[in-house]
Amino acid sequence: MGPLSLGDLTLIVVLFVTVIAGFFLIRALSHFGGILAIMKKTLDNNSESIDKMLNDIPKITEKAAEISSDAQVIVSALKEEQKVLDGTLKDISETIGAVSTTAKTINDDLFSKIKALFNALALLVNIILKKAGAKENGSDDDDGTDGTDGGTSKRGAKAKKRKRKRLYPNATQ
Repeated sequence: MGPLSLGDLTLIVVLFVTVIAGFFLIRALSHFGGILAIMKKTLDNNSESIDKMLNDIPKITEKAAEISSDAQVIVSALKEEQKVLDGTLKDISETIGAVSTTAKTINDDLFSKIKALFNALALLVNIILKKAGAKENGSDDDDGTDGTDGGTSKRGAKAKKRKRKRLYPNATQ
């Protein structure tokens, strides 16, 4: 026996690797057989449940289709109701705007008329008080005129106007 050639050495290494790979392959196959046995046992134990589930799948699919159809009907009905609700809300908003405008107008008119009424009452009370005061003083004519023409002169009319402005600055003329 002589020295080993490179071809002989390669053959020995390949043979050694093949033996080791075969050993691991046999070992993996033996474990795979055990895994298959466990799976077969599990399938046998649960075969009744699996069969029942496979039989129920068409029913479940049918119910899911019904639910989907019902959901579509509900969504379309809700869209219609939303349109009606939007219109109703718009009508309510317009009505509230109109009521607000009307209330403001009534409020403004009412207060302006009440103010005018109070101004007129104040003017009337002042005239009555002046007449009463003039009668106590012995004069019944305190209109700012000289008394000769009954208060129709320009000077007498201007005096009356100045006196009214002084006594009733907020009164409308």
